[in-house]
Amino acid sequence: MAVKKLMETTLPEIYQRVADEEANQIIDASRTSMIADVAFTAVSNCLSAMKLKEKPIAFVFEELNGQFNAGAVVKFHDGGNDAGDNWSYVWTFNKEDIPEDAKVIKMSDNPAHQYFNAVSGQKYHYSLKDFCITDTYTKFFKVLSSWLDENATPGETTSIVLDGVFEARVDVDGEEIIKSIEPSGEIKTLIKNDAAIEK
Repeated sequence: MAVKKLMETTLPEIYQRVADEEANQIIDASRTSMIADVAFTAVSNCLSAMKLKEKPIAFVFEELNGQFNAGAVVKFHDGGNDAGDNWSYVWTFNKEDIPEDAKVIKMSDNPAHQYFNAVSGQKYHYSLKDFCITDTYTKFFKVLSSWLDENATPGETTSIVLDGVFEARVDVDGEEIIKSIEPSGEIKTLIKNDAAIEK
């Protein structure tokens, strides 16, 4: 498996260019790791605060034209009498992985922005205006997904990692490119996995 560190790849420079060309935003490539950290932490905080036992909750990053870039889903699983209850927390690049009955929160929804600016302010001492916050984070996931497509190699798993934040992987199965993404480190624990204590 080929493992590449996020900031040692071409992704930061591509992100800077895409943000400029598609959203007229000036984002220094060196800030890419900060943007990624804020995105995963903020989504985790948001879903943890809004999760429901009655139905799945999803957070999605979409372009204005509806193109799906990435998303995350939290779902409650009732263990019944034989097993403990728990929450699953899954990220995906595939729109089909978002349950049809899920309550969907979009990056473009203004109420979601508070979670991003809370994390960016606390950890990195910056905040973004509503008119640019959606593009800043949505474009990151667009570039991440595209980077995986472009670096897919038959017979080999390619992984891009930001330690303590996320790992994304791509494989080739025949003619199909298969991508996956998951948070790592403390971010994974922001969604409680033991629902029993909430009863």
